[in-house]
Amino acid sequence: LYAEFCTPCTSVSEQMMEITNGVHLRIVSFYPAMKSPYLPIVMVPGLASVMLTFKNVLIGLTSHFVVHWVRRQQLNVLVFWKRSPFVLYCWNQTLFLIICNGV
Repeated sequence: LYAEFCTPCTSVSEQMMEITNGVHLRIVSFYPAMKSPYLPIVMVPGLASVMLTFKNVLIGLTSHFVVHWVRRQQLNVLVFWKRSPFVLYCWNQTLFLIICNGV
């Protein structure tokens, strides 16, 4: 499914993480064939971004780095942003957990 976005022999996993009621993150993690000595990279594209736009970047990065591609999965984003004053805190805390725990 994600083979075109990474270097050969890269392991890929996908998971959904709920950060608050009704808001989920889709996290696609790419692990290089050789254990990486570098810190992982967390990519958080904009709302209109698709993975295909970053294909060449991902191919280049996944040969040496663990890369976590994080997308918010929620249909009515504007209603959510108006409802929750703690969105930024929650989002920052979630990114922190992704980085520290390697998902």
